[in-house]
Amino acid sequence: MDIIIIIVGAFIGLKILGIILDNRRRKARRKRLLNKYSDINIVNRIMNGAIWQGQTVEQLFGLFPISWGEHYI
Repeated sequence: MDIIIIIVGAFIGLKILGIILDNRRRKARRKRLLNKYSDINIVNRIMNGAIWQGQTVEQLFGLFPISWGEHYI
C-alpha cells in the first residue's frame, strides 16, 4: 500500500513539474518572439498556431517550436 502512495505521489509531482516547465518555456518563447517582431498581434498569431496571408516564411517557421541550430525560432 505504501509503495502505491509513493508512486502516485511521484507521478503527481512529475506532472506538476512538467506543467511548470512548459509554462516557463511558453513564456520564454513569447518573450523571444516579441523581441524579434515587436508586434504583440504577430506574436499572438504565432503562439496560437495561426497561418495568414502575408505571413513571412520566418514567421511560419516560428509556428513550430523546434530548434534550428542554437536558438529556437
